[in-house]
Amino acid sequence: MLFYVEMGVMFTSEFGEIDDSFYSTMESMYEGALECIKGNDELKDIFIDRCSKIIKDVSDIDGEFQDSLKKIFDKVFNVKNS
Repeated sequence: MLFYVEMGVMFTSEFGEIDDSFYSTMESMYEGALECIKGNDELKDIFIDRCSKIIKDVSDIDGEFQDSLKKIFDKVFNVKNS
């Protein structure tokens, strides 16, 4: 699931911005992956850096997309914003 999102981010970086349904699909897949990871400490140890890297990788693409992924990450992992 993370690989799917990573490839979507790479595709967008390579070929430019896509339509809203593309971003919506990426966000849903990202949230699904995080939900699978959050309840398993072993998976979290393995994948948390990749989950964070996806957010950093979209910074050049679209601010709204990055904000959405950050909100999903914060919600799933109960990150408190100050």
